Amino acid sequence: MKILTNVRFYHLAGISQAVQSFLSSFERQDRDKIIGVNLTDTSEINYSRIKKNSNNCHIISKQIQFPNMNQIIQNCRTTSDLEKNYKEIIDTYRAVMKNEKPDAVLINGTYFLPWCLYQASLSFRTKRILHYHGILTKEICHWKKENRFIFEQMEKTFDDKKLFYIFPSLFAKKTVEDEVFKHKIKSNFAVMPNPIFFKPILRDAKREIKRRDKRNVGSVTRWTAIKNPLFLRKIAKHDLKQGDKFDFHVITDLSDKSRLRKKLNCLLNFQSSMNHAALKKYYDSMDLIISPSHFETYGNVAQEALVHGTPALVSSNMGVAETFNKFGLDRYVIDFNSTSNVYKQIKEISHEKIDYGLRRLMAAELSPDIIHGKILSTIKSF
Repeated sequence: MKILTNVRFYHLAGISQAVQSFLSSFERQDRDKIIGVNLTDTSEINYSRIKKNSNNCHIISKQIQFPNMNQIIQNCRTTSDLEKNYKEIIDTYRAVMKNEKPDAVLINGTYFLPWCLYQASLSFRTKRILHYHGILTKEICHWKKENRFIFEQMEKTFDDKKLFYIFPSLFAKKTVEDEVFKHKIKSNFAVMPNPIFFKPILRDAKREIKRRDKRNVGSVTRWTAIKNPLFLRKIAKHDLKQGDKFDFHVITDLSDKSRLRKKLNCLLNFQSSMNHAALKKYYDSMDLIISPSHFETYGNVAQEALVHGTPALVSSNMGVAETFNKFGLDRYVIDFNSTSNVYKQIKEISHEKIDYGLRRLMAAELSPDIIHGKILSTIKSF
């Protein structure tokens, strides 16, 4: 089978990590082929982990000048207006599809590039699968109402009986049903958790809790409202009032030149996005990872930390909470509305370590080979 999909290459973005992991799975088999179409804006730097094309994994990269988002918001009132503004992108996807003749189109995400791929795919008789990474309606919920409208309409376009949906959690599916489509999705869907995107370190079965005067609390997040990054400021300020017992570390995309980052440097230790090898060392150096997001369809950082032996606290508004509950870690699923209550949890759980047997079980059940194998089987059987 030949599958065509949209790809993006960034270290910090969860969708990008999921797509890259899926692409890599094709390099380890010789039965099926995937074509990744990487469209970037003329002003973008392309960060690609896929250095070489293989027989089964081929990346087509093209640069196009993306329409200005502020103009889109001001000038578009209908999805037909969107099509006109995104015509060059849609036509580019359409041309690649015409040349490659895929058996299936896998659409990753719901923002404008996946939407353009979906529009292009409607010109062909082919399977269409939407992997529901990220819910656009939730990502823009902090925008002004008049600015949200056209993008909410864009996401509603994906309400298509001929589409097959892959959700990373039941929580994500229910959110789409309740807040986007406004009806139940009764068929043509599957729910599969995200895999662990890189091979975890499992050798330290008797990992000792590091003894130090101050303990390390980490977070890995995009600096956007839906991720609730300003909670990190709240918890760090609370810690100062309690005697400065923790060091707070955050890996983020917040520019080191921004006034906010300069203002927060006295409270938080900032780091830029990093590759997987460095991220493993980061998890190992932390005593606890926190994920205070207001909403996430999944949330891989927390499960990656767990498998590396570092406990993690996650918001109940994250799809990964279902995985925590499955593995008996429901105590680590908390409400981040009360800073003082979260601080109590941090003091208690930062002294814990994750059972080695549980780590091995999670690594096995959430391995890329297992999850991606299921996704590929689902695409073939749809």
